[in-house]
Amino acid sequence: MRDRQKRAACLAALTAVINRSDLPLTPATQAHLQATAQQLANGGKVSALAADLFPYLLREKAHLADDPDFNALFTLVQTQASHWRRGLLYPVPDPHKSQF
Repeated sequence: MRDRQKRAACLAALTAVINRSDLPLTPATQAHLQATAQQLANGGKVSALAADLFPYLLREKAHLADDPDFNALFTLVQTQASHWRRGLLYPVPDPHKSQF
């Protein structure tokens, strides 16, 4: 998925959860969701923002596991966060530098 498509998908999933007033999210998670949506709208890196948001969603997962909007956001954030972590653990080698 291209960055623009990833950003649009994440923003749509975030907006779906933010606009649901019936979800019992903690105030900290609500604030973090709104801040992440703002950063995405301003061109923030999807995988880094997802890695930052993931712990907040993980805390909410236990009591929101049956909600389809939350599950869609959780799955998307989990996938993008793993891409970000993988990039930190296994950086892409620079072909212009010696690997030895």
